[in-house]
Amino acid sequence: MSEKLLSLCMIVRDEADTLGRCLASVNGVVDETIVVDTGSGDDTAAVARAHGAKIYDFQWTGSFAEARNYSLSKATGAWILWMDADEALEPRDADALRQDVRTSSRQKLLYAETLHYIGSGRPDPRRAYRMAQHRVFPSGSGYAFEGAIHERLIRDGAPAADDAISLIPAIIHHFGYMDDIRQLKKKRERNLLMLQKEKQSGCSDPWTDYHIAGELNGVGSYEDAFAAVNAAIAGALQSGQLPPNAFYRLKYAVLLASGNERGAWPGIDRALALYPDDVGLRFYKGVILSRNGQYGEAIKAFRTCLTLGERCGPELTKAGIGSFRAYEFIGRCFKLLGDSVEANAAYRRAEAILVDYDETMKRLLQIEAGRIAT
Repeated sequence: MSEKLLSLCMIVRDEADTLGRCLASVNGVVDETIVVDTGSGDDTAAVARAHGAKIYDFQWTGSFAEARNYSLSKATGAWILWMDADEALEPRDADALRQDVRTSSRQKLLYAETLHYIGSGRPDPRRAYRMAQHRVFPSGSGYAFEGAIHERLIRDGAPAADDAISLIPAIIHHFGYMDDIRQLKKKRERNLLMLQKEKQSGCSDPWTDYHIAGELNGVGSYEDAFAAVNAAIAGALQSGQLPPNAFYRLKYAVLLASGNERGAWPGIDRALALYPDDVGLRFYKGVILSRNGQYGEAIKAFRTCLTLGERCGPELTKAGIGSFRAYEFIGRCFKLLGDSVEANAAYRRAEAILVDYDETMKRLLQIEAGRIAT
């Protein structure tokens, strides 16, 4: 019997409505599927069996990391791919994914571009965040997860990271941030409770405050979110670390969401001094300037976003801020300056880019059809 190349490891609970879509998307990609059930009361197990998965029960301990590590212990493939039930692999990427894994060094941590969809209705690639997320790693090489929630990958007890992110040719679509799923699963309430418990335990780090801020921002508790993200920044500084650019991105996202763009200017330039090539911070600067009526300076900021382009890094990046969304804002600024010629030119550039997003939308409908068929 030939060695298994790739094991899919999952943890699930009451995922009968979405699990079939996920498992159908990796059919023919993985050599075995490990499904660890933490206490489902629906037909999750039956869906998993219908797709040939190996199912293991695991008593929920209050830690996503512990459940994930149990799933890793059951895998027999040379490489691990981890996914959640509310995700699906891009249909075009199956062959390329296996080939890339087969030829990769077993010292490598491999990342996949993950598209996190938001909003209501059908998934829309224009309403999504991109992220390079570690998804594939060699089994038996010291990799494991830690953290009760928003678990982090470690290797031999230390944070796992490559010097340079190695993206595999695969896109993972994540639907769990969409409004209907969040409401159905009551994810925000659950996440906040788990994060606050982690913080109270004394075992948290600045990322705990960052994630608390993100959840509070999502429910419109902007004052508390702002305090939490500032605590994350302060915690990083106190530990002698440079706060990650994700912390500053969230800080200015909170200020913009709360309508406090005047309070965000000119402080964002201090963050940009630390991260001058961060397209997210540059985009927020453009929005702040445009809201403050500084349209010419805003156009310069958005044009810098176009120069930086669409990037897929380890932080959540809103789709289009280095392409069509920057052009849309340039168009608005020129329109407010009374220059309809430049405004219309910018809008046309945005529309041309969105053609590719329409193609992605068609593939998303195919993924959805696969879910319904299961």
